[in-house]
Amino acid sequence: MEVKEYRIENFCRRIYRTNKNNCLISGIFIFLFGFSSFTQAQTNSPEEKDNYKIGVGDVLKIQVLKPTELSQDGIRVSNEGTIRMPMLDGVIPAACLTEAELSSEITKRYKRFILNPQIYVTVKEFNAYPVSIIGAVNAPKTFQLQRPTRLFQLLNQQVNGPSLNAGQSIQIFRDLSVKQCRQEVIADPINSATNTSPQQEIISLSLPELMNGNETANPFVQAGDIVRVTEAELKQAFVIGNVKSAVTVNLKEPITLSRAIAMAGGFAPGAQTDKIKISRQSSDKPIIVSMKDKKGETPDDILLQPNDIVDVPGPKRSLLKDIIKGIIPTVMRVPGL
Repeated sequence: MEVKEYRIENFCRRIYRTNKNNCLISGIFIFLFGFSSFTQAQTNSPEEKDNYKIGVGDVLKIQVLKPTELSQDGIRVSNEGTIRMPMLDGVIPAACLTEAELSSEITKRYKRFILNPQIYVTVKEFNAYPVSIIGAVNAPKTFQLQRPTRLFQLLNQQVNGPSLNAGQSIQIFRDLSVKQCRQEVIADPINSATNTSPQQEIISLSLPELMNGNETANPFVQAGDIVRVTEAELKQAFVIGNVKSAVTVNLKEPITLSRAIAMAGGFAPGAQTDKIKISRQSSDKPIIVSMKDKKGETPDDILLQPNDIVDVPGPKRSLLKDIIKGIIPTVMRVPGL
């Protein structure tokens, strides 16, 4: 603020001789603009909990301004979560620290050898927090968490949302042996269930609840999580017999008998529309349905169920015609006729 006030004062002195009012207005404007910028910077400063926590496998760049020979570029965090720096005895804990926290720790250790050391730490490669998302999504992938991320954000920003064949549930396979730096998880998500293994937890969540914005179904994902969007159970019915084209009908949405027959191209000539047979797994006997138009009556148009087999009978055969067809060739073969 002292620098801004000094600039304002010099600015006013330069224009004071020409117009006092302009000086006053300009000074007020610059002051307000500077104060607004300062306030905004304070408001937008990230909270400590949102800063990335360094983890095992991350690659760091550590810059030491004086002497620069101590700088390290491409130093990897060990499996124990530590690093080493020149001139310093022992290892330096790095895992679960932010860049600023690690800079402060290294600075404190170098103060024994260097006057007013200036240390800057940046993460060059993020390798510590892998999360995989598989199953019925548009772009399955494995990526590295760089900040706290909820399941909904992961699903929509990283894999372009669930695919058309997605089912009703999401499973999170969580490796409990992976060390976590933060505990930003929902303790008891709905429909959660754990298996008997002490090393793995399986969390089951409702996909519709998640997509509808239910926070209970939207936990933070953790390092090592494998997120699986289940596929919808395949539900089909079959139309055969005296139709123009036998078809397999997808029952992802409710389908009536008449619509299924329409999908098969309609009835073929001679179809017995009053004796359509539906074989259903839940019934021991076939269901006979009439789709024949009758005056004053509505055809039976029922909803199909998974694995229904719709069989449309063909033309009726006349017993008299069958007898005649059998007799005439025999008579024609009698000698003397």
